[in-house]
Amino acid sequence: MGGVWAAVCECGRMRMFGGSRGNVLAAALRELTGAFFRANFVFETMRRRTIVDDSDVTPLLGRMLCATYILRHLDVLQFLQVLGYSPHSISRCQGNLALLFGAGFLYRHKIPHLSTGWVPYIYCLGKRSLTYLESCGFDVDFRLREWEHRHSTYQDMPHEMRLSDFLICASLLENFSPQFHLEVITHEWLIRRYYYASVAVPVQRGTRQVNITVGVVPDAFLCFVRSDGVRFPILFEMVRRFASKRRIKEKILALLSYIRGPYSKLFDECYVTVAFAVFDNNITKRNRLLEYCEQVLTEADALNMADLFRFCALPNGVLDPKQMFLHPLWHKPFDFQLVEADDAHKTKTYNKPMPLLEAI
Repeated sequence: MGGVWAAVCECGRMRMFGGSRGNVLAAALRELTGAFFRANFVFETMRRRTIVDDSDVTPLLGRMLCATYILRHLDVLQFLQVLGYSPHSISRCQGNLALLFGAGFLYRHKIPHLSTGWVPYIYCLGKRSLTYLESCGFDVDFRLREWEHRHSTYQDMPHEMRLSDFLICASLLENFSPQFHLEVITHEWLIRRYYYASVAVPVQRGTRQVNITVGVVPDAFLCFVRSDGVRFPILFEMVRRFASKRRIKEKILALLSYIRGPYSKLFDECYVTVAFAVFDNNITKRNRLLEYCEQVLTEADALNMADLFRFCALPNGVLDPKQMFLHPLWHKPFDFQLVEADDAHKTKTYNKPMPLLEAI
């Protein structure tokens, strides 16, 4: 019997049957049964999966499309986080992404880069996904053009990807702290389409003050609901490249006008926290943003709105949901002490940070 199984295994290793080699299996069967067999086997390759229509989209592929709608730009490692898969499942995830791309449900492009080597694809929604997403209850009354996703430059794309990291972190908080449920998550690309608003901002131009109209589009809007019904709406801003002092102050001033004006009508919320996160754990830039915000609040006579703002230096690497939202990481304006320095000048030292969300 050992020789029979060796012959059968050899047939499997040859990965093809037919002619004299196919007779090896016939000889094995003859030895087992004592009867004669005529072998004529054909080796067939496994067919690739294809998506003909929306009914061929499996629940897993549907989750990937919904995640792309909510988060806009994702690479394969971020898809693994969203789906809750281990890094060992990267090949399976890449296969599913290639399937969706080949069927026109997703577009893909590479991150603009300066170095050589492997660069992951960045995926975004394709035209064919709109019908499926509409059947899932998403708003899709807009056009999708592939070139719109190619406008990001080498400097802009890290901002997009880090914003996706933060939103993924927010979506996973409920897994670590069940008392918080993320009820609403809206990316900038959807805010621009459905929640866009313009506000009048008084700015200084030389020796005179003029009113200009600016559009306000936060990077994201989040709303957590605690188990006792308390709501925590958040307007989120990711800061990577520092603009001039004037532009930053105008942005903060525009956010003040936005909160006082169209915000409540657009999002049906009467309260909000404006959270600024600075890239790469840069504490110096965080403190500079706090100082600019304090200047704007003082000049606009809006000190009573200081408690609405929070600032943090975003940690490097994979973001921990509990650290980001429940641990003391965020500072608020005017919460500092003046400390004597060696050169007889006083420096600002901000007090102990606070969490973004208040746990029970």
